[in-house]
Amino acid sequence: MITSTSFTKPDSRRRLYVPAFIASLLLTICGMARAATVYDSAGFESPRFMLTQNMDGQDPIPPVGQGPWQQDNGTSTAVVEGNNPVEGAQSITVTRVGTVTGNTRWGIVKPVTPSGVSNIVEILFDMRVTYAALGYGPLFGIEAYDDSLGGRKLIGSLFLDAGSGDVVCQEAGTGLYKATGVHLSRNVHHHYKLAINFTTKTCSLFADGALLHIESFVDPSAVAFTDAPITTLAAASSSETGKAYFDNYKVNTTTSAFGYLAWRGDGTINRWDVGVSSNWFDGITTAAFTNGAAVVFDDSGSNSPAIDLQGTLLPGSITVNASNNFTFNSTGSISGTGGLTKQGSGTLTLNGSHSYSGGTTVGAGTLLVNNSNGPGTGPVLVQTGGTLGGNGSIAGGVTVLGGGVLSPGTSVGTLTISNALTLTNGAVLRFELGTNSDHLMVSGHLRLSGAFDITDAGGFGPGTYNLISYGSTISNAGVFIASAPVGYDYSINTNTPGQINLVVTTPPLPPAAPSGLAATPVSPTQINLAWTDNSTNETNFLIERSLNNVTFNQIALTGAGATSYPDTGLAGNTTYYYR
Repeated sequence: MITSTSFTKPDSRRRLYVPAFIASLLLTICGMARAATVYDSAGFESPRFMLTQNMDGQDPIPPVGQGPWQQDNGTSTAVVEGNNPVEGAQSITVTRVGTVTGNTRWGIVKPVTPSGVSNIVEILFDMRVTYAALGYGPLFGIEAYDDSLGGRKLIGSLFLDAGSGDVVCQEAGTGLYKATGVHLSRNVHHHYKLAINFTTKTCSLFADGALLHIESFVDPSAVAFTDAPITTLAAASSSETGKAYFDNYKVNTTTSAFGYLAWRGDGTINRWDVGVSSNWFDGITTAAFTNGAAVVFDDSGSNSPAIDLQGTLLPGSITVNASNNFTFNSTGSISGTGGLTKQGSGTLTLNGSHSYSGGTTVGAGTLLVNNSNGPGTGPVLVQTGGTLGGNGSIAGGVTVLGGGVLSPGTSVGTLTISNALTLTNGAVLRFELGTNSDHLMVSGHLRLSGAFDITDAGGFGPGTYNLISYGSTISNAGVFIASAPVGYDYSINTNTPGQINLVVTTPPLPPAAPSGLAATPVSPTQINLAWTDNSTNETNFLIERSLNNVTFNQIALTGAGATSYPDTGLAGNTTYYYR
């Protein structure tokens, strides 16, 4: 996508920006949009802008934020129409004539000073742009300005090229026109929005609900919104003609506040306390945690050092969605009725004791419980793609779904579930075994199912390994060994009450091959075979015969310990080969 605007025009018909000719987005609206208002419910806030009133000729110089206002050469006309066949009731028709060079802006004024959480100003409008006469045309849309302190400042813009269908804006810092790389259908009614965020100093361009482009302020010193005129820009050509229809123009204020607190941390102490440390971001500004607030940890926040929990924390909910690893260290604790959700590929390690009752869901990544009462008192659900492990204790019942992993220990260790454990079909139980081994303790009912994944923790060999101890009843839906160190035989033993054991044995050596095979003809139709048995653990001997010493076929299968075999029914004057 070409976004530069600083090139030399070889002729007057080139734009001031380079259109992106490969369509990256095509939005179309079926049916007709019926206008309810031209501007909110109060018209254009000017007694001069009335039904059928031609607005051309109103030209305050310089513009001072009083609308309607017109700038430059007056190369367009704007008329309020009351019976447009597409837009329906009242709409504004802007027609650009192509005999002179110039830009025209029809002012719509509604001063807004962003404050507090209302840090976003949204300009919404519907627009239909007709094809330009020569296949290239002017830009139709809106510009947003700040004239609150005198000296008009351009904030940003949203245009559609009547010729190419390019969505165009003005470049941050320079004000040069640039193609966004997005194309829309012309002669189709689209719903547009320019969302101006005064916190991030960015303009977001939307069409039909889809975010098309984000551009920083043209003038970053803008601090307020005063007006967003309907605009037709001729660029550098005097031959560009076209027409656009506007309605449903509206100015709103809204907020970028998240509805939750996002962890930022300070990278030094990373303290999570109540009402003191401003280590959170609410979408607008930094903030301190207050009890009841939902909190989110993602990759935008500091994960080093470990999060230092202080006091009793009562979050509405906790979501950890990060590829980075987070550790909760604490002299404090997480309590209350909120729950914890683990998403993202990273690992969350819970140290300390916590009593929150809202439950814990491990949807992705790993949750390590390394404390006396880790994920609260509520139920724990391990979903597909999630892993639960650690050396601590879990108070609530645990359910592991198919594709979820239960892996006791952090490397090698014991995980205690002081409740029931339900393993569904497809669940994975991951154990490291050896001189020191992983162990899982379950106080309640054990529903056994899934696959065991065994790895060597060092010193692994033949023997019996106690994988799971349980203190109540058991139901066995079937388990199997999915992977394990090679060179051993394995079996799962559930015969001992309260234990699930893995029995590892060394397979017997293969029997030694016999030797000294001798073939003795005893008649024209019989050959006696004899050999030496060199093994004590064979189960049988397989005897094969061939006529060409290439292709052999089985002729007999003797019992263990045999040392001879009579081959009868043969043909005379024939050579036979045996093995």
